[in-house]
Amino acid sequence: RYFWGGTSIMSGYNNFSPATGIMDDDDDFGGSCAGMSKLALGARQSIRKKGDWQVTTAKAPVSTRDWEVEKGRLADLREVGTGNFGIVYVGTCTGILPGQEKTRVAVKTLAKDEAEREFMQEANIMKAIDGPHQIVRLLGVCTRDKPFYMIMEFMPRGDLKSVLCASRPTAAKPSPLSPKLLAKMAADIAEGMGYLASRKIIHRDLASRNCLVAEDYGVKVGDFGLTRDVYQREYYRMQGSAPLPIRWMSPENLCDGFFSSASDVWSFGVVMWEIVTLGKTPYGDLSNMEVAEKVAEDGYRMPCPASCQPGFYPLMQRCWEEDPAKRPSFETLMTSLLALSEKLSGAPITRSAVGTGKDRIAESNYAQPQDTVGYGESDSEGDDDQPQSAYNYNNIAQEVLYDLGSAAESSYPVVAPAPKPA
Repeated sequence: RYFWGGTSIMSGYNNFSPATGIMDDDDDFGGSCAGMSKLALGARQSIRKKGDWQVTTAKAPVSTRDWEVEKGRLADLREVGTGNFGIVYVGTCTGILPGQEKTRVAVKTLAKDEAEREFMQEANIMKAIDGPHQIVRLLGVCTRDKPFYMIMEFMPRGDLKSVLCASRPTAAKPSPLSPKLLAKMAADIAEGMGYLASRKIIHRDLASRNCLVAEDYGVKVGDFGLTRDVYQREYYRMQGSAPLPIRWMSPENLCDGFFSSASDVWSFGVVMWEIVTLGKTPYGDLSNMEVAEKVAEDGYRMPCPASCQPGFYPLMQRCWEEDPAKRPSFETLMTSLLALSEKLSGAPITRSAVGTGKDRIAESNYAQPQDTVGYGESDSEGDDDQPQSAYNYNNIAQEVLYDLGSAAESSYPVVAPAPKPA
């Protein structure tokens, strides 16, 4: 299997070849986590310095000759974000798509020579999976002279995390999103991830920040390194290691460094939680290390959000099965979410005066959601779940500057966990 995205927990295990970066088809998830000492040690030991391993991004490497683009065809470039790897621009490109004289594009640059290999690996994978499968399309590259450019399709609404946060209803204005649309957005992500899984590609950093939103609120899976700089609080860095998206990682990720399509399914369950809460931070009342301990050792699962419409939380629970083999496939999740979207309301989400309680901790995997309405009255307009900068790489029209505000919790109605079956 090929690795696409985020961190590099990649070696030292039976089903991983450090020489190729490819996972064997027969996933070996190993044993249980013996404690935080093992978790910390395993995370450190499984992260290698550049050059200690080589990642093969395609069985037959993709030649850039067929999709090399002259830099002179790019125009009207406008910087919309910057990170450790380089800069992201929005602009136009002449003749890059059939039937279009000029096409609006996003352009990712590479500023550091030492990241050149990773840049080309990402480009190779994106081009190899090109197609109408809810994956952000790579349109071309500029690699004949430095800095290198990666030219990608333009998604007008930007990253999903920003869209969710900006769509929270206020007293004066309902959300532009509806429960039906939330289910459809989740189904879009499941479709994209299902395609990656069918190509034996493991994303490893699936989160709302790494999904992009079209004008019609269709969602596509992507992975842009800049999001790690903008949403840096959502990553955890052990001393001397690469940043880890702890809050989206499965128990087998945390304990043993195993990544598979099943661990992507776990992350997708967290993404569904982000969607139904309109962008709140997962495990928001816990530190990163507390999350790692509780998920890996104690079997902790996030409770059903009181704002959650019926049908979402049982799917999340299935994604969070301890045994990776028991988690559903992305195809199954997509089918379930599309069916759910047909049952849910298409009315905009509004603030609700239904109670003032907060989410209860689910006492077991048997907790079931109760019917709730709306998103409750918030204690403040701001929220520390918002991005740390105005970065929304292609949301140029809105120019939204987010108010970070306070960390006050929303006053959601109480959702009591259902009793454990006898």
